[in-house]
Amino acid sequence: MKRWHIESGSEIESTTVDQFLEEVAAVCRKHRLSIAHEDCGGAFIVAEFDESNIDWLMAAHVECVL
Repeated sequence: MKRWHIESGSEIESTTVDQFLEEVAAVCRKHRLSIAHEDCGGAFIVAEFDESNIDWLMAAHVECVL
């Protein structure tokens, strides 16, 4: 999946990031919990499972060096 790379300011593809996020999503589904965010500047929230939170997580930008 193409993701925005914050440092380079361009789109990249990374199987490592894709696999990482898929594993996080699988854990969320297993436990019926989601990782959400209260707002752009706040803390993360552990919430009841919601597939839209998974969609949001899967659209994550990349900051790390790949």
